[in-house]
Amino acid sequence: MRPILVGLVVLAVAVRAADAQGKGGNDAKWKEALQDYKDDIKKKSVKFKKRAIEALPADDERTIKFIIEEEKLLASKDWWIRITAAEQLGKIRDPDLRAKLLAYAKSPDVKIREGVMAALAISSDARLDPPVILEGLKDSSWQVRRMACWAAGQQRVKEAVDLMIDMLATPQGNKKGEMHPRVSGVLLYNLEDITGKTEFGFDVDQWRAYWERNKDKALPPVRRFDVGTFGDVKNIKFNDTFARRGTGPLMIVMPLQHRTTLYYMPYFSQWSFFRPLYVNLPPLSSFPNVARDQGDVIYPVDLLVDAFEEMRKKYGVEQMVLLGHGLTAWVAAKYAQKFPDRVQGIVLLDPYATNETFSKAIDAALRSGDPDAEFWGKVSRREIKPASSLEGEQYDYTRCNWYLDAKNRDDIEMGILRKVWNDPDGEDIVIPQFDIRGEDTSRTPALIYLPGKDNELMAFEDMGRLQRYYPKNVVVKGGGKFAYMPFMEAPEMFEQGLRTFFDKKVDVAPPGAGMAGK
Repeated sequence: MRPILVGLVVLAVAVRAADAQGKGGNDAKWKEALQDYKDDIKKKSVKFKKRAIEALPADDERTIKFIIEEEKLLASKDWWIRITAAEQLGKIRDPDLRAKLLAYAKSPDVKIREGVMAALAISSDARLDPPVILEGLKDSSWQVRRMACWAAGQQRVKEAVDLMIDMLATPQGNKKGEMHPRVSGVLLYNLEDITGKTEFGFDVDQWRAYWERNKDKALPPVRRFDVGTFGDVKNIKFNDTFARRGTGPLMIVMPLQHRTTLYYMPYFSQWSFFRPLYVNLPPLSSFPNVARDQGDVIYPVDLLVDAFEEMRKKYGVEQMVLLGHGLTAWVAAKYAQKFPDRVQGIVLLDPYATNETFSKAIDAALRSGDPDAEFWGKVSRREIKPASSLEGEQYDYTRCNWYLDAKNRDDIEMGILRKVWNDPDGEDIVIPQFDIRGEDTSRTPALIYLPGKDNELMAFEDMGRLQRYYPKNVVVKGGGKFAYMPFMEAPEMFEQGLRTFFDKKVDVAPPGAGMAGK
């Protein structure tokens, strides 16, 4: 063979080998990643299991098949494994590899189709995705449609807007042919993210008219939060978009301690019979002269309650409702105790009635035999720091909290929604002694959502006493339908409870009353 011909043959072989390595990945790198995966996936710690999945190279075709078909990670019973796998798939940038991933969007397995949509919701690369997302919006499974809404919103897929507006016209409900209640709010929230508009709610005619005028224009990102000073508390992050539309009472919604409002807003947005005003718990730097107890910070709830009173004045309402979740139920009750004449009612989600109740919940977690619950309990009791290790392994405090909060623990949306508010001062917050029963509480109507008795973190013997302290109450018992987040896990039950409460217990102001202060 002539030298030049030999050279051409060698070059062709080299090109094919390089191409194969580019699509198929580096064998040595893959073997090393696979060994790391096998070592770490056996460990109990969430951080190690997540690290195992994250070790798989995103530039290797074998990773796609390994995650989806061999290990079946997108079908896991744990949301945090499913979402970590989706995050890893979302890192794929090579067009050919991405096309192979998108082919799984036609899988007969609902969890795989949903997982692919989650990967697209996490990914920022939209070169090939819009047609797949559009098909996802029409999927027969509500779980896939819900995740396709997230993908369309996160990638701001303008091609999806007409279809999403048509979907809004579907009657709200859970009957065959109607929109699932766990899709409708997520749909609206992400439609707003694509268009930059938050005024229209479920008014299909306004949406269609707006989009016809603006579909060819550059669209600004939606503004979700404002920052303001109320009383002595600075830099309170709040959202009043939904408070300025709809009817019924103004309701301050406080997230579960150390959480943002992200997982409340998509679900609350589908209800227009009250006006939610979302308030993130302000960081310690927002408060003057923060007190300390043996070096730990005591969260200044009294100042926060005064800030809410200034907020009420700003919006020009005579009375309002407050919603507290878990430990923030205590903040809602504190406002009712201090300003009883300004309260139409309080809504308590999974409330801890007293410090004693909360302490019993921690005891239950420490006795549960669940290493994640044990870790949460030790951090909550300040025996260890969130960054500590337990049994020689590093635990993920974020995941521990969310895991305890979910009834349906394989719901991948938990991963899409997970956000944790971290105190910028980097200090543990000591919860002052509290009792949400208080004094003169018989004057305050209360809506109380209680999870089932299988909830390991609730002291149910205290719930009867709590109800007696609020005789003007409506109690919604979740049974097996929700654990900690009734608005997400059982939206129909949550809505019915609110409507019953407002109809029977709350003096609702006429439509259009209040909101004059802004």
